[in-house]
Amino acid sequence: ETEEGGHLEAVEEVVAPSVRLIVQKYDYHDAAGDLVMQVCRYMPKEFRQRRPDGNGNWIWSVKDIEPVPYRLPEILGADEIVIVEGEKDADTLMAAGIVATTKSGGSGRWPDAMSKYFAGKRVYVLPDNDEAGRKTGLNTAAALSSVADHVAYCDVFAGLRAKADASDWLEEGGDPAELVERLRTFPAFEQDEAL
Repeated sequence: ETEEGGHLEAVEEVVAPSVRLIVQKYDYHDAAGDLVMQVCRYMPKEFRQRRPDGNGNWIWSVKDIEPVPYRLPEILGADEIVIVEGEKDADTLMAAGIVATTKSGGSGRWPDAMSKYFAGKRVYVLPDNDEAGRKTGLNTAAALSSVADHVAYCDVFAGLRAKADASDWLEEGGDPAELVERLRTFPAFEQDEAL
């Protein structure tokens, strides 16, 4: 009852179902340019991977496919490649004229099956400014050091705000040509740097 002696009515609360919207799609192609898989970014922020089923639909799993680096056709023709943590950063650097790639799944172990694409290349591993980014970067550099002609672990964003990445750096006025010059100053990766 209310203070005035009235009765309260039970009101059924209606809660809208959680709505996830795909806000970005990142296509992964093989060396021939055929679509192998796609990473979907949702809002609220979440990532899911899928592959084409050959009939115009999707299979929401990439379990049975060999992983390929993001933007593989572009990196095959390049001598120098920057490896970042995430498709957004790779796209940002590519738009700035810097050949860049990543692996699907964000931070974590570098898939051995992808190393062959970096044979004979100069590779600059550019980690995000956080512990997961540094660990992933060091593991990536270690995995590629026996395959690529030159691998440098380039902790360019150390000392900047937490989680700063290539997109942040460029959006805050960083110069792409200056970034490339800075990457070229880092020494060759040594195995004892790995975590």
